[in-house]
Amino acid sequence: SDLLGLAATTDRVVHVLDHNGKTLSQLPSLPSPPLFLDVEPIQSEDIDGVDVLINCIGGEVLLAWLRFPAEGSELSLNIQQQWRDHRKQVTCGRFSLAAQEGRCRFFTTISRDCKSHVYIREGPSFVLAGSVESNAEFLSSCWVSDTTFVLASRGDYKLRYWTVNSTGAEKNLSQTLQVNLNATGDTIVSFAVLAMALSRDRKLLAICTDKSRIIVYETFGQTQLRNLYGSSCDEYDVPSLCFSHDRSFLYATSSVSAEAPRPDGGPLVAGQVAIFEVFSGQVVFQLRCHAKPVRCMALHPHMEAIMTGSFDKTVQYWT
Repeated sequence: SDLLGLAATTDRVVHVLDHNGKTLSQLPSLPSPPLFLDVEPIQSEDIDGVDVLINCIGGEVLLAWLRFPAEGSELSLNIQQQWRDHRKQVTCGRFSLAAQEGRCRFFTTISRDCKSHVYIREGPSFVLAGSVESNAEFLSSCWVSDTTFVLASRGDYKLRYWTVNSTGAEKNLSQTLQVNLNATGDTIVSFAVLAMALSRDRKLLAICTDKSRIIVYETFGQTQLRNLYGSSCDEYDVPSLCFSHDRSFLYATSSVSAEAPRPDGGPLVAGQVAIFEVFSGQVVFQLRCHAKPVRCMALHPHMEAIMTGSFDKTVQYWT
């Protein structure tokens, strides 16, 4: 099957799942419970495996290799490298977009220790290339090119674009753009950016706020192209966003009160995915999928399918 997923659980295990939810392989005994997983962007289906980034509550960052099954080898997931450069939990870690040669060169991590670290691929390994520090914790990050990423921190009314310069032996980070989150240009902090997502063609950047509002920007642009309302998100949620492959739709996790009755009279469902049409800015469908809030969501790299994980301890595939 083309559907193969990764799921992290609080018992410090990462599971490799097939399309039926069966565990094919697992990576147990992690140093602390994992909070966030990311998979190296896949440019071709003709590969023997991918890098997997595992970000943990104890401040650890692990790089694992997921080997795909082939003649003479079985599917496996094994740790290749491990870092402990953060003093508090690592809430997000993401690989950069793939460069022209087909492999991503960087990944970045953010933590509640108010730091973001950037690592560069040197040969078969990654090494620390630089760091960004803030007066408040970083809440979300997103790569928008193979060398540039965006950071959002608590109490900041700006999105900040950072570029990794790695020509020759010298490596450094430079802030290349600031985007005011307020359409009027004022300096009031009225919301926090909890999640970000880039469209596949790299032209649109969506941000999810803790005020049940999603803003769509042109990447590297200052103008708010759309304001989307229809998904529920507050300061305690852990939202996820992703664009459809043709960027016509945006998927956003949404938490609703379990006390609120469903319009159709069916069972109460607290975990949903709101599907927006980007052109009109309207919600076209509410996917009621979990008994408890959705903790994470990811889009399949080659087909229009999403995977959701929830506090109800289930993982679901949707096509």
